[in-house]
Amino acid sequence: MGQDELALEYAQEAYALFRSLDAKQPKQYAENYAHSLNNLGNRLRAMGRYEEAEEHRRQALIICENLTIKNTDSSALNHAVTLNNMGNILSCLGRYEEAFKYGQEALAIYQRLAIKKPELYEPGYAGALRNSAFNFYNLGRFEEALAHSQQAVKIYCRLNETSPDRYEPDYADALINLAVDLSNRRHYAEAFQHSQHSLQIYQRLAEIRPDRFELNYAHTLNNFSSDLFNQGRYQEAFDHIQQAVSIYQRLSVSRPEQFEPDYARALDNLAEYHASLDCLEMAISSQAEALTIYQRHAEKRPKVYAENYLSIAINHAYWQWLARQTPDWEKLVQLEQLYLPQVQTHRQPLITSQMAFVAGCIAYRSAPDSTQTYFEQLIASYQPLPLAMQQALQAPHLLAAIYLAQHHPTPIREQAAQSTLQTYAKQRENRLAFYITETLKRLDCKHEL
Repeated sequence: MGQDELALEYAQEAYALFRSLDAKQPKQYAENYAHSLNNLGNRLRAMGRYEEAEEHRRQALIICENLTIKNTDSSALNHAVTLNNMGNILSCLGRYEEAFKYGQEALAIYQRLAIKKPELYEPGYAGALRNSAFNFYNLGRFEEALAHSQQAVKIYCRLNETSPDRYEPDYADALINLAVDLSNRRHYAEAFQHSQHSLQIYQRLAEIRPDRFELNYAHTLNNFSSDLFNQGRYQEAFDHIQQAVSIYQRLSVSRPEQFEPDYARALDNLAEYHASLDCLEMAISSQAEALTIYQRHAEKRPKVYAENYLSIAINHAYWQWLARQTPDWEKLVQLEQLYLPQVQTHRQPLITSQMAFVAGCIAYRSAPDSTQTYFEQLIASYQPLPLAMQQALQAPHLLAAIYLAQHHPTPIREQAAQSTLQTYAKQRENRLAFYITETLKRLDCKHEL
């Protein structure tokens, strides 16, 4: 029996005991019973059994809501903890609006408690801020996500200065979340600093306690590789993502429900880094493995994984085209029709823009007029997107802008393409990834730095 199974068994025993005691003396044991329900929900969530976890957390929430009539700090804290837990499991199920609602309720309670007794409740408030930032991000409210991440880091930084043994992991998590939010705003240098600091912390902690911190180390490796990639440091990005892939792969063998999505996300990054270094066959292979994983998870939980599945399927077709293979375009269109309605409405333009880009690339030799149409659609969709969502489309937007400026030139297009290229290249210290220059060649375009 593994550690997770053993922990689940203990949680189930505690749950059964307190359920029995609560049935006999509810006034005395209600809080313990709610705590056992929360703990059992945590164990089930850790094993990827999200629906069961939600059921137990709902039971805990009912109890905690009834206990709030005591009007004590203890009952308020238990209520906030349970609300936070409820929000987290709903996020795992792709029910982001509901998750946001519970998270905001928890944040309000933690804030009130922290104002009253900061020495006791400020850590919980920082955690609620971090969760709130995540919920804002999932709803496309990126400025508010950044603001909450910054508040959480500020608190954890102060707590870590006085009690590093207790708060250093929380501080590292908050740093990496802030780095992601900053990167989405294209504040790459600042994001890099926070991401690097988080990596240094978790590398040290993982060496001491790999059983506890190795997963966090893999997360930071994955995120730090993205920061390196955004600076044009493609080989370093590749080296770091390989380490993350190795950890996720090993973890996913024993707990596929929990860790396979992380493994697939890392494989997606690995594929892009392969393509950046002129290894298209390896990119296709890594992307195909990620695609197989996400297909399985998207079929089971489409609201959670539909966007990742479609994005990886589109990228796979793009690498195939770039390697002069023939993508199965009809199958890709069918997947889009099936899964796009499952993607959050505000994020659907990411998928349709990616599709337009790959469709334009594939059509170029046989129907260049279609390429123009597809690329014009991409440019038009890109402009109104928030900056954080534009980030995901930077490369397709750049390539489409250059193509239109050179094949269908106007002064405005030429100026826009040159400006876009200069900004993109400057961020990467004038180092363009192989797949960027190769795509331009395939589209009969030139580039000047």
